[in-house]
Amino acid sequence: MSPPGMELSHCSVDARVGGAFHYAMKPVNVPDAPAMWGKWTFRELTPPERIVVVVQFSNAEGGVTRHPMAEQWPLFTLSTTTLSEIDGGTLLRLEWRALDASEAEEAIFDASHASMAQGWGGSMDALDKYLAQLQAKR
Repeated sequence: MSPPGMELSHCSVDARVGGAFHYAMKPVNVPDAPAMWGKWTFRELTPPERIVVVVQFSNAEGGVTRHPMAEQWPLFTLSTTTLSEIDGGTLLRLEWRALDASEAEEAIFDASHASMAQGWGGSMDALDKYLAQLQAKR
């Protein structure tokens, strides 16, 4: 589960409140590119409808780091995913905002919505494709 052109090169998940999803992504076609690390710390898990996580860039050990390409990116963001049934399917709603950020950090986060939508859109397209393959096997 990564944006188009990227692949997860590391992934560990402790899916409980206070636990973390720690991962690294690398470009698919650039074998020598450094990994970009991230970490989600679970704040709320309400199966099957709600996941709230604090998101940060990190290092391989899980420590907080700055965005590798945007120094003014907020250290932390808050992401809330809500799932609801609609017309026999599932509606996914993602809300994401800067957390404990300066005005400059909030501004760069808000100005980046188009690129974030492109990345998330690609990830959701890949998820749709995967789920369709699972349905076809039934």
